[in-house]
Amino acid sequence: MGHGKALRIVDWLKDVANTHQDSAALQPGRHVASARSKLYAWQLNAVVAPATAIRPLEKFIVPAELDGTHGLYRRPQMQCLLNATNDYQAILAWLRSKHGLRD
Repeated sequence: MGHGKALRIVDWLKDVANTHQDSAALQPGRHVASARSKLYAWQLNAVVAPATAIRPLEKFIVPAELDGTHGLYRRPQMQCLLNATNDYQAILAWLRSKHGLRD
């Protein structure tokens, strides 16, 4: 998404929040005025709490019983070319290999 579209969305969210103050649970935070790369980790962590629900990838917590650590197709770590012990780590490694995710 480009800068212009992002600004339009922020303006729309502010308008909705001002128009429907009693029913709008979401309020745009001050962080929206800064580029994500310019924010400190604590500022980003305050925006969305980690959870198992729909979240940005870096905030998603995989329940232990669903993380694939003991999956049917899991090879012993010594036989793996990928340094990942669960599915979440494997997805992150794959995304990094495609330059789609920064550390």
